[in-house]
Amino acid sequence: MYTAVVPKATPDPRIDAYIAKAAPFAGPIVTHLRALVHKACPEVAEDFKWGRPFFLHNGTILCNVSAFKAHCSFGFWGAEIGKVLMQDGVLQDGGMGSLGKITSLTDLPSDKQLIDYIRQAAALIDSGKEDNRIVVARGVVKASKPPVDTPRVHCGAQEEQGCELRVRGIQPELQARVCGMDRRCQASRDSRAPH
Repeated sequence: MYTAVVPKATPDPRIDAYIAKAAPFAGPIVTHLRALVHKACPEVAEDFKWGRPFFLHNGTILCNVSAFKAHCSFGFWGAEIGKVLMQDGVLQDGGMGSLGKITSLTDLPSDKQLIDYIRQAAALIDSGKEDNRIVVARGVVKASKPPVDTPRVHCGAQEEQGCELRVRGIQPELQARVCGMDRRCQASRDSRAPH
């Protein structure tokens, strides 16, 4: 008979510290959710990203938990598990996560149901259907945009004085006043070197 050996995940001390600093109502909620994630997916890796606990399965974000002043949140990452939660009527608005604002353990689905969702999310990652390193459920994270090139503008003294500014959103008649290099700003020109 073959038995698989599943390595037990090492708890991240940053998550322990996060729970210790959480509001009194939040500690038991975060601790309970953490235990359910480990029960459902024993090989999960704990990490601390963006100031909150995250759980990774094979290097891909599986879910995260957050504790706020008045509520907690638990979020699955990925569009495919989001569809499952939506079909089951579990996906809720409010809070940052998939389950809405959680203020007590009674706000959560049953342990059996949560464990099932966690296992489904891990299976989707294993199948390759849930590659959520960039894409987050409901499109929260997006790829970065290319830098915007700001056009160069010149004041009235542009060529002879060598003045060149990078200005965005300033009306043309105000651009010369900004750099102080036009006839209306003679005193300014005499007192400053060209820039």
